[in-house]
Amino acid sequence: MRGSIFAQQVETIKQDAAKELRIGTDKTGVAKFFTSHGMSFSTWGPEAYGGLHTLGCAPPIACGTDIAFITVRVKLDANGAVAEAPNVTGMYKDCV
Repeated sequence: MRGSIFAQQVETIKQDAAKELRIGTDKTGVAKFFTSHGMSFSTWGPEAYGGLHTLGCAPPIACGTDIAFITVRVKLDANGAVAEAPNVTGMYKDCV
């Protein structure tokens, strides 16, 4: 059950990112997206990135724990506005 909840959480963030982090969204909108999803975030050069620690139900083979992460990366232009579609990834800690 936690595995399906995690998958849904990743999907929801993907959908929200596609709606809220459209090309041209300013840096205030970028910050709002991350904070409204309870994610820490930073900017480094031309990219904003952040993540969320959560739980899932890791596959029984090659994974050590049910600890999971959802990460979001988005390329920014020189003014700090979204320049490319965001990349959202869900993954388990300690998986090979």
